[in-house]
Amino acid sequence: MDTNDVEAPIESDEYRLWRYWIRLESMMVSSEPFCTIADENLNAFSDEYAKIIILSSVHFETCTKQLVKKWGGGPSDTENMGQIRSFIVKQREGFCSLPLEIFAAGRQVTPLSAWKEGKPAEFWLAYTSIKHSYHTSSKLATQQNAIEALAAGLVTLLYIFEKQPRYRWPHSSLLLYPRSAFLVDLDPLKLP
Repeated sequence: MDTNDVEAPIESDEYRLWRYWIRLESMMVSSEPFCTIADENLNAFSDEYAKIIILSSVHFETCTKQLVKKWGGGPSDTENMGQIRSFIVKQREGFCSLPLEIFAAGRQVTPLSAWKEGKPAEFWLAYTSIKHSYHTSSKLATQQNAIEALAAGLVTLLYIFEKQPRYRWPHSSLLLYPRSAFLVDLDPLKLP
């Protein structure tokens, strides 16, 4: 029996990662009364967005390492984000093209599209700049980068939970999965 086909226990590492992502998402949702999630506010920057970018990027890195492990990678595949990116794209090229819809804005975001060209994602560049020199990089703490960092975490979680029945997942209130990924609500994901 393929262990990926067995439902993950509710107290598994995978579910803990999902529940933490839900808390990150709630931080973004709670910022909305102060700055509406909308195209005209994508370049708005704040300390709150910096916090979301940093925490979401750390979460994303943890999730990608979990995914590499799940797909049979070893420690040498997770030494840095470049190696993680290379491993994941070799396994599933469609990983970097999965779009999510931003519910409040009515538009899609594809946070990892730069991975197709072997480049880091924009939110990741912002994260490393903010982490190392916030005093000169605070303007990178934008709504766009916060949304993309959150979205990248969700994309990774979708692949981690790919074989799980959807009814077991917590639901997102900010980002919508691509409808084409499901045949019916109870089906596992059909990801590229």
